[in-house]
Amino acid sequence: MEFVFIGDPGNENDPIYDFGYVPYVYEIGKYEVTNEEYAAFLNAVAKFDDPYSLYNPSMSTGLFGGIERFDHEGTYQYSP
Repeated sequence: MEFVFIGDPGNENDPIYDFGYVPYVYEIGKYEVTNEEYAAFLNAVAKFDDPYSLYNPSMSTGLFGGIERFDHEGTYQYSP
């Protein structure tokens, strides 16, 4: 995966969605990830536990939704 450096700590929030403020520099993936790709990633790394909160319930609904999480006998299964 190719990453892009983001280096504007303390930037202002987006005036429409009120998101975007970040107090630190970071790297982000250069290319868009599909719901299918991210669900496959979740199934590989967050099947038994999700200590880094890689999945959020809001991913199943809303404007950016599209991934469902099912709890099946102590394991998680993700589906786009």
